[in-house]
Amino acid sequence: MLRLALVFLGLVVACAAVPAADDSPEPSVEVLQPDSLAVLLSESNGLPVGVLDEQRILAGEQHILLSGAAREGRADGTDRLLRLELAPGSQLLELGGDDGEHPPIVVAFEAVAEDEIVGIELLQPSEDELRPGTWVEVDVVGVTQSGAQVRSIHPRFHADGETHLGYFAYRFDPEAPHRTLEVEALDWLERTRFRGLPRMEQINPN
Repeated sequence: MLRLALVFLGLVVACAAVPAADDSPEPSVEVLQPDSLAVLLSESNGLPVGVLDEQRILAGEQHILLSGAAREGRADGTDRLLRLELAPGSQLLELGGDDGEHPPIVVAFEAVAEDEIVGIELLQPSEDELRPGTWVEVDVVGVTQSGAQVRSIHPRFHADGETHLGYFAYRFDPEAPHRTLEVEALDWLERTRFRGLPRMEQINPN
């Protein structure tokens, strides 16, 4: 079993074990020692897109954001962005616990190979059920043959000539005209419509 180590800001923050080639059920293990307490899925630019715990996410390159209040007497709690290369299979993160005073936080999730995904599905609430001024998030997930949803598939959302990275959010305005939103993820393209003003800080600078 291959073991990898990452060093971040002078700390050993990750140790990954890649699942064996015989597809045995033994999970890969990563041990992190961050000062932060929250573990979020992230895009490569640091944009958080959801929690990691108990999720199915796309295998391959992923980023996680370690965020939250620092423990007393330790670092200042600055967010940390980590890049991981995940093989398909069960994954386990053990966070902290190295100081002997706090129990470790365990985060379990699953990485799914891209070739297991057979399509994408938009997650968007019906505007008929929304109140004016409500913030709306549009997300997209991969779908496997069994119907399982796979998150963090690195979507791009295109609206009015602008590209939004990771997910798309807008403030609902029932008086606004309908606008088209194109969603690209993996090798699929979906279109939907919305009424409102997009959250501009999501725009991908690239």
